[in-house]
Amino acid sequence: MHGAVVPIGYVAISGSPTSAVVFSNIPQGYQDLKVVISAQKTSGSYDSFFAINNDFTSNTGSRTVLSGDGSSASSSRRTNDSTNYFSILTSSTGFATVTIDILNYANTSTYKTILFRGAQDLNGSGQTYLNVSLKKLTSAVTSLVINSNDGNYSVGSTFELFGIRTVGQ
Repeated sequence: MHGAVVPIGYVAISGSPTSAVVFSNIPQGYQDLKVVISAQKTSGSYDSFFAINNDFTSNTGSRTVLSGDGSSASSSRRTNDSTNYFSILTSSTGFATVTIDILNYANTSTYKTILFRGAQDLNGSGQTYLNVSLKKLTSAVTSLVINSNDGNYSVGSTFELFGIRTVGQ
């Protein structure tokens, strides 16, 4: 067991599109979690959302989003959001790349900080973004749901879950 990044789970969409991916029974022996997504949506809005421990309705603190498309940039801030959103564009030409980091996921005395980073190129147009969220949750993270909000994730989309070890592990 050498290295700092350990694969925990992997889902590849095959056969038919699906609207949600679930990682459950997440082991508690790591410092942080990282989710790496390569996906596109078949239809619907670009929003996808992310739920910890199947909690879709409460305990989200604040969310700050920075985004840009190559010609303009924008930012927004929201408080008391019920869900952690991130973007995957609906496209037949390209897959979005998204990483989600959940810091101190097993710590039961601190809120969870979540970093979303993503980019998608649509033949020269597209977007990049950074989303920083605070989940007002002190329980350990034991499951994750990644939901397309509307539409489905296309066949060929992949979702990977990694545990990040501390230096001393």
